[in-house]
Amino acid sequence: MLKLIDYERACRTAAKLVEKFGDKYLPIFERTYKELKQAQETNSLKSIVIQFATN
Repeated sequence: MLKLIDYERACRTAAKLVEKFGDKYLPIFERTYKELKQAQETNSLKSIVIQFATN
C-alpha cells in the first residue's frame, strides 16, 4: 500500500499535467485525487480504531 505522501505527490504531478497539457488529463487527476481521499479516510479510521483499542 502506498503512503499518503505518495498519493499527494501523484496528485501534484497529475495536476501539473492538467495545467500544462489540458483537460484530457483531468481523468488521471480525478482518479488520483479520489485515491488520495480514500487513503486519508482509511488512515483516519485506523487512528480511531487505535484510540478505541487502547482506551
